[in-house]
Formats: sequence, C-alpha cells, structure tokens
Amino acid sequence: DAEMYNEDPLHHLRKNMRKVPIYCIDDPTAHEIDDGISIHEDQQDYVVSIHVAEPSSYIKPNSIISSLAFEKSSTSYMPDTVFPMLPKLVSDIAGLGIPDKDTRTFVVQYRIDKKTVDDYISNKMVNKNYEADKLLLDQLISQINNSSNIVFATVSNFRQGFTYDKVNEVL
Repeated sequence: DAEMYNEDPLHHLRKNMRKVPIYCIDDPTAHEIDDGISIHEDQQDYVVSIHVAEPSSYIKPNSIISSLAFEKSSTSYMPDTVFPMLPKLVSDIAGLGIPDKDTRTFVVQYRIDKKTVDDYISNKMVNKNYEADKLLLDQLISQINNSSNIVFATVSNFRQGFTYDKVNEVL
C-alpha cells in the first residue's frame, strides 16, 4: 500500500514494554484514547513513563494521509462534532487503551530512586503534615534531569477504568 507501512519502520528501536501496566489518562469523552502513564520498578529505581500513541509509525511520510494530518495538525473538538486529524481506521489501528493489543508508543521516561520515594511516603504516612524539604526536592529534580530519556515502545497491558478523571481522583 502506498499510504501505510506493512511493518513497523522503527521495530529495531522499540523497547518491549508489554508487561508494564499503562493507565490511559484521556478524558472519557475524548475521540482518541492516545495518552497514558506508567510506573514500574527496575532494580533500585522507579521508572515513570509518559506514553503517546504513535499513529505516524503506520503512515508513510509522503502519503496523502500524512499530508492531510500535517495540514490539520491536531484533532479539533467543536460543541457538536469532532474533526479528527487522522482517519478512524488509522486511529483504531494505533489506538492506546485496547486491552492485549500491541500499541506503538512514543515514550518520555525518567528514573527516580526507590528509597528516596519510599522514605518520603513512609514519613507522610506517619505524619500527614510531613513536607518534602528543599534537599529532597532538589534530589528528585536532579534524578529526573539526569535520567530523562525518550524511547519508542510496544505496549499492551492497559488497565481498564482509568481515565484522566480517575487518575486525578487517585492522585
């Protein structure tokens, strides 16, 4: 097909994150469920990831679909209708949030020391008025700045019932 790739052009770069639980954070009324977050343990760190579905990995750059999407630049929401950036077929193929379906994502990640976070949580549980001091906050900022990374991933473990509103409620 002249419009779409038969195989993932970034396959050799993708990290397998299929077992990591992803929490979709789009509004439940969103036309496209394409944003998610995850946190998982890796040795002495927590790895925090922000996932964005990557429909562009299905579309050839010089295709008509690509040109139309580039022109629109985003999905537009009007009071009575939605004007999607991509055809529904592409959104469905690339969509985030479909359980057990491989989804290609663009991921921004950072790592934070588990002990630092766990100590903070323990102190907060003992004393609800406990506040992080400047030293702790500076440590976390430094860890984030020194570990920030961008990866391409394949994910499929979508936790159901978690939307933007639910994540906000939990946090």
